[in-house]
Amino acid sequence: MNTLRGRILIAFAIVYVVWGSTYLGIRVAVETIPPFLLSATRSFVAGVLLFAFARWRTRGEARPLPSRAEWRGAWLMGFLMFVLGNALLSWAETRIDSGLAALVVGAIPLWVVILDRYSPWGSGEGVTLQKGLGVAVGLVGLGLLVWPSGSGRGGVRMDALAIGLLMFGSMGWAVGTVIAPKLVLAKDKMENAAMSMLTGGVMVLVIALVRGERLTLSAVSGRSFAAWVYLVVLGSMLAYSAYVWLVAHVEAGKIATYALVNPIVAVFLGWLLAGEAVTARMLVATVIIVVGLTLTLLGREIAAWAGRTARATGQQIKQAMLL
Repeated sequence: MNTLRGRILIAFAIVYVVWGSTYLGIRVAVETIPPFLLSATRSFVAGVLLFAFARWRTRGEARPLPSRAEWRGAWLMGFLMFVLGNALLSWAETRIDSGLAALVVGAIPLWVVILDRYSPWGSGEGVTLQKGLGVAVGLVGLGLLVWPSGSGRGGVRMDALAIGLLMFGSMGWAVGTVIAPKLVLAKDKMENAAMSMLTGGVMVLVIALVRGERLTLSAVSGRSFAAWVYLVVLGSMLAYSAYVWLVAHVEAGKIATYALVNPIVAVFLGWLLAGEAVTARMLVATVIIVVGLTLTLLGREIAAWAGRTARATGQQIKQAMLL
């Protein structure tokens, strides 16, 4: 596919499938790699490679190195996105299924809407009816997903502490999304992402060492190492590069649809390749969450489409009555 439309489709496929598959990749990697060391090394190595590529890509330009202010912004983003977000996700997947983790993390757009409206660092922009309804529906689905069940868990690995910390980490990621426009960050988006990965990787490494995590290479299985390579090269570098390219060519609302697709991909792959259980309750919660996210992310577009359809239908009825 050499056309722009073809490249857009390929980029969307990468973001949808690869990012959705990283949840399973994390679960396989933490089988023999300590979770915080996994997150630290994944973020740091990907950050180094991506930073080097970003500088090489603009090697013909007289561009200065990042300023201290830009590095301070990167440290804060690294803490919110990679310490609270990525590292807690890796740890949580030692206790819960990858599909369940993806559904909990998939609610991030709901937290973004709430924080952007009501937090002191948000824009304070009013919430439309569609977004408000979407947030409410999505939170109902999330509550159904994580609420303790007296009838058993149906073989799904669940842990209250892991789910609670994962939700907390998701809120950290949402805070980073909301405050990012107000921070002094590198103007080059790829370089900015690399700096956040680098700083986040360093902070998570400190946490791993404080926790006493140690990496014995002889204890790392071949499949865990392969999953680590996949997470670094495809999950962090390729998928993010595709995302950055989409940002420059596609409307933001369409790009945000990855939040709808990633959990579905993760649940399917967890069931297909890792034998993770999928209960009726999970399926119902998934549908409710996806509906809520659709209203939150695409509510305005849906309302506009419904309005156009209603007007067109009205015109057709009028013409038919005049005939």
